[in-house]
Amino acid sequence: MPSLIRTLFAMPAMRRRPYRLLVDTEGAKTADFPGGTTYPTVLVLDKLRVTSVAYPTSAEELIAVLRPAAK
Repeated sequence: MPSLIRTLFAMPAMRRRPYRLLVDTEGAKTADFPGGTTYPTVLVLDKLRVTSVAYPTSAEELIAVLRPAAK
């Protein structure tokens, strides 16, 4: 994603979400996370303990994974 789009539109939209996100633009902080560079790795936490890991490959799958966290 171009940095201008990320800065002006994507990041502000993500900040308004009712759940917390970790966005690593450089890749250094999440280099040890499972998954690859093609799709996101979604770690669902409960009191800082990982309860599930998902690798959604489409927007619909990502929405399905994030929907319970938004409640």
